[in-house]
Amino acid sequence: MRTKAYFPMICAAALAVLGGLVWRDLRATREAERAREEILARVTGAAADRRQVEQRLAAAGEEKNRAQAALDALKQKPMTPAAKTPTVAVREQGSILAIIRNEPDAEAFYIASQRADLAAKYGPLIRALKLTPEAAAKFQDAFIKKEEDQMDLAALLRMPGGETNGKALMEFQAKSQADYEASQRAVLGETGYQQLQDYERTASTRSMISAVAGVAAVECAPFTPQQADALVQVIAGASENYRKGYQANHNDVDWSAVEAQARTILSPEQFTIFTTMDPGPSRAGLLQTRMYALVAKATKTEATKNTETPAKKP
Repeated sequence: MRTKAYFPMICAAALAVLGGLVWRDLRATREAERAREEILARVTGAAADRRQVEQRLAAAGEEKNRAQAALDALKQKPMTPAAKTPTVAVREQGSILAIIRNEPDAEAFYIASQRADLAAKYGPLIRALKLTPEAAAKFQDAFIKKEEDQMDLAALLRMPGGETNGKALMEFQAKSQADYEASQRAVLGETGYQQLQDYERTASTRSMISAVAGVAAVECAPFTPQQADALVQVIAGASENYRKGYQANHNDVDWSAVEAQARTILSPEQFTIFTTMDPGPSRAGLLQTRMYALVAKATKTEATKNTETPAKKP
């Protein structure tokens, strides 16, 4: 009799526990769905921003073409007597580097900005090689000289007939590259120069992690240098292109494997930032990088299908 009296109470308690579990599972499902919708919204927003930038660039290109066409038409139009009156001569604009060299303050800021960029980009390598301040300055000088050579080369190409003197331009570029390599070998030695070559293969990956680390710092969960370097190595190692000895290619990375290893490197808060927050349209993070990888894969697949499908006869 006593068991029969307690049976409804036991059933009610069991139903209450079961209801609590079901409610908890539904709540977890709703939270996961909201997180998924937020990620999709971020990806969609990034794609929309990219399309807007591309549209603005296309519009700017069309405006430039129209202006050039109007200028060409004016040049071909014969001058009238009234138009032959003396006018103020307009100085042809030189290259950016030429203007900078003629402005001492601008040149000083140019060199300082170049050194600041190089210090941020190659800081981990400079520390790993334990370069002295003097050696680090010479290391940066080689990059700056190479950049100036590239700007000079661009200026030569813009000169009338510059594009037709291909042999001289190729010799100029080859000499610039040879001078750069000789300068870096003199500073770093052969072993250090090889480390520089290996470091360059992860340049795009380091840029990505640097941008994500900036977000993490703002979110009060900064990456340590060791964590950042470990993430770079994990992503590069997951790239088939990198394993073959070339530049790390984010389009062939096994991103599922990257996420699994990232969990062992980052704290839960850092991992959430790494997988759900992107720095912005101009600095790709994990979500944008994976989106571009999927787009590249789909484009490649479509191109392969079009190649393999024989054209239909009319």
